[in-house]
Amino acid sequence: MLCQAVPPISNVLRAKGCKLVRSTTLRDPVARTASAAYYRGVAQVCTLASAHKPNGPSYKLSTCSHWQANYSSWVASRDGSNGMVRWLLHGNPPTAGRERFAAAAAAAGRPLTDEGQLRWVTEVLSHFDLVGRTEQLAGFIAAARAVLGWPLFAAPLAAKNPTPPSNRYALSPAERRWTEQHTSLDASLVDHFCAARGAGCVERSSSARNIGVDALPEV
Repeated sequence: MLCQAVPPISNVLRAKGCKLVRSTTLRDPVARTASAAYYRGVAQVCTLASAHKPNGPSYKLSTCSHWQANYSSWVASRDGSNGMVRWLLHGNPPTAGRERFAAAAAAAGRPLTDEGQLRWVTEVLSHFDLVGRTEQLAGFIAAARAVLGWPLFAAPLAAKNPTPPSNRYALSPAERRWTEQHTSLDASLVDHFCAARGAGCVERSSSARNIGVDALPEV
């Protein structure tokens, strides 16, 4: 579909003196998953606290909502596992759409994401002009501006929409291993583009094929 849709769009833009550049960044899967959990307010562990109604019995309050027990269970859920592959496949559908997708996968006895979907996503990204690393964002922006023929961006990068510090916590070694287990397809996607195109990986930049990546500065 991408191969069919992009050429006509490129031709229309070229006729107007414009240029279509397809670009994206991939992020370390563990860091991305933890960041998504922080942003969504997923608790690291669930705790119970006593509460009292005026003139009534006491009851327990949990720090977690009814659908997420803690960080580890969220990572293994439809929202936490292999987030990059799923996003590239399905975008960010409403909750009802995610529920239907999860139900269909369960009914078919298959995981939420699989090797076939990873191959499809890899094929889609192979048609992009630039695939970089979030961890080297400044270098990726410099490469993108070079491809577009724009001058270097001199202003320092500033974080947008940062996660509140109160939502953050350090993952334990066991939580990191658990996250790696449930983001293995995301890791394969990142590894593929590092090996094949450099993708902003400084140690392999000599093998980069995408324009400008072999000249990315370290950040």
